[in-house]
Amino acid sequence: MVGNSPTAYLALAFPATTRFVRISSNFSGFPSPVHEFDREAARLLDAHAGPLLLLFQEPERAAPLALERFALRLDPSTCGVVRSNLVHPRDTPTRLCPVSRSGSASKAVAAWPAKPD
Repeated sequence: MVGNSPTAYLALAFPATTRFVRISSNFSGFPSPVHEFDREAARLLDAHAGPLLLLFQEPERAAPLALERFALRLDPSTCGVVRSNLVHPRDTPTRLCPVSRSGSASKAVAAWPAKPD
């Protein structure tokens, strides 16, 4: 999950075995300095051998920097729209997208600048 939008309620629509990690929010992730929450998210991502999906309701331009921090990449053409009666049709749609790894999330987080530019 990426962003500040309240999307966690959608987790209830997934199988109980699905794991969710929010890599960016109003208290962690880009543009905040790296802290333990980011390092733990990176460890969880590195430990997961299966496919990774991104769930977010932010403008597409918001996701790439959050993903870069964790060595993840998004191809927006692969995203699907998640419909919910809690999202107004005029609001930014909630999307579910496959993401790919470009390296170790833990190494990427460790290399991230201490303070954003």
